[in-house]
Amino acid sequence: ALDVGKSDLNRVLEDVGFRSKTGIGLSGESSGILAPLKSWGPVETANIAFGQGVAVTPIQLAAAFSVFANGGVYYPPQLVQGEKDRTGHRVVSRQVADDVLSMLGDVTKEGGTGTLAVPEGYTVAGKTGTAQKPNRRGGYSKDKFTAVFAGAVPAQSPELVIVVVLDEPESSIYGGSTAGPIFKQIAATALPMLGVAPTHKHLQDSDEWRVMQASVNKDMTENIHSLYGLSLREVRRFALANEVQLHLHGHGWVTRSEPAMLQGLQAGDALEVWLNE
Repeated sequence: ALDVGKSDLNRVLEDVGFRSKTGIGLSGESSGILAPLKSWGPVETANIAFGQGVAVTPIQLAAAFSVFANGGVYYPPQLVQGEKDRTGHRVVSRQVADDVLSMLGDVTKEGGTGTLAVPEGYTVAGKTGTAQKPNRRGGYSKDKFTAVFAGAVPAQSPELVIVVVLDEPESSIYGGSTAGPIFKQIAATALPMLGVAPTHKHLQDSDEWRVMQASVNKDMTENIHSLYGLSLREVRRFALANEVQLHLHGHGWVTRSEPAMLQGLQAGDALEVWLNE
């Protein structure tokens, strides 16, 4: 960081949206905390380089992380995808973005800290984080932490950037072992529903992949043999289209249903579904 220089480091942090609200449209959004450049000495510059003395919101972190997934270009985040085109600005060159993405890919390989964040059949470019929480005396707590995993998936050609932040996790303070598995679960569910196939052929032939694909690419009234992994909205759409009596338990994504297989289900039949985020 000292070799790069505080001015260039500050420029990049500003260009990725730190110290500014994203404008996502939610009331109460924070601009985070990043000290003005004039107050940076050598110690402050070094601290800021590894994240101490800086505060960002999860949406700021996700937007900044997406720069590497977008070939070095920052796009303002939107709460809901719409028809309006977004205008971005370049933060770093594509070569730098690709190099960083490659480094982040090593984090999730054997020997890295993010191996628990990788869903089967996919690759992840990510970073674990463990941050001490500030205390009321202007210092840092010795026993309260925030654990983070931020990543892009698939690593070679990202379709999603996901950021998981845990406030004072109890089982462990480390992002790799706490936030990482949550990242894995989100990615494993979202990627098939977006039509992003796993790398390995045997996984593409699995029942889970076929069900997920059917939920995206086919009419919900046919070709669906299992509800596993579908969302509450998709389950309700299926029940409405097939005129079955739906009984729901929980929320999130389907983990079990009775009957488990849907062949032979007739109008008026009962369909009981359990969901769990």
